[in-house]
Amino acid sequence: MNVAFNFLLGGSLVFWLLRVLPIEIIIRSFHPLYRSLVVLIISVLSIQTFFQLLNNSDLGVGIHLATLLSTILLILGFGILIPLLLPLDEFIDRIAVLCWILILVSLALYFMGSPTVFKGNRFIGIFKHIPYMVTCASIGFLFNLNRWREVSSPFRYAFLLIQQFSFLYALYLTGTRSALSAIIVGTSLQFFLYSSKSQIFRMSRVLLVWITVIGMALFGGEILQFGKDVFTGERAIGQREAQDGVSDRLDEIYRGLDLLEKSPNIGLGLLSKFGSAEGEDVVESYNSFQDPHNLFISSAVIAGWPFALVVIFGFACLILRTGYAVLREHSPWLTLGVYVLSHLPILFIYHMHLSLGGLADRMYWICFGYLGLHFLQRSNEKNIITEP
Repeated sequence: MNVAFNFLLGGSLVFWLLRVLPIEIIIRSFHPLYRSLVVLIISVLSIQTFFQLLNNSDLGVGIHLATLLSTILLILGFGILIPLLLPLDEFIDRIAVLCWILILVSLALYFMGSPTVFKGNRFIGIFKHIPYMVTCASIGFLFNLNRWREVSSPFRYAFLLIQQFSFLYALYLTGTRSALSAIIVGTSLQFFLYSSKSQIFRMSRVLLVWITVIGMALFGGEILQFGKDVFTGERAIGQREAQDGVSDRLDEIYRGLDLLEKSPNIGLGLLSKFGSAEGEDVVESYNSFQDPHNLFISSAVIAGWPFALVVIFGFACLILRTGYAVLREHSPWLTLGVYVLSHLPILFIYHMHLSLGGLADRMYWICFGYLGLHFLQRSNEKNIITEP
């Protein structure tokens, strides 16, 4: 379904954009380095897919080519199209409102006692999978921080606090440690880096500093011990069972390296995560045991070490560009930079999904596209498409 969705929707949007805008404006709107990375990623994937077809054509040429085309359309649709069509401040505000509506409906069903909002012992709300709920809550929380610049009354202040608590409580119910850590880091960066003339905002920042200082002075030892217990599997967050995050990640790295040994030069293909645990046959659903949860190893499993080198270089460029966005005066760019910066560790331990990914993958590509614009435009610009 993901392949078909990307092919139909992504293809329609890309071809529509090409009809509306001259190709020269599209190309010149993005930084040369970003353009080069996009071309390089698509080229390496295409070449490696060709060699995979020559090496193993059991899946059929049509499936390989359809998956590759779906990946290209995902990159162009989310990494090029959306950043060109929507100003960043408008995009962030719309996503924040949409996420809050989805979280509000999910929590309403939760308090009504609906049995469908849990998958196992983890909260999924109205979504189908746990990562969708995690992505929605974390994006909504961090993007909603951009709206604090509009605070002008105690009522508005209270309403935003309710929204943030809704996102945070939904995330707590999922028991996702990495996302909660990203929320803490992102909130701290946003509050300390954002410059505002609002007296309420300044008071909030001072209050946060004092709460942090007093909390660490009184309960610092307990907080550090709690964090250690959570990450080592001795304690759990929410209703999720305790899990040793350190050993689990190491096991996934070793598993990914074992998969990589099967085909280190050309990789196993974009459909490798759908292989059965017993053999090389493709199954109908995602198989986590075929997915190394590490960005670099996962990219190597997909298309060999050449693709992994491209991803490593792109990750380094992302860190530098994100640092530049965080230092911008304009709040939308700061919010975008804070979101990406706080999620860099998650992205590092993330799996390369591309055409078979979910909400997080698409959001990452949208962020890459905005960061890849030739100039980080000011938030008050009507149209983000400008010639440098």
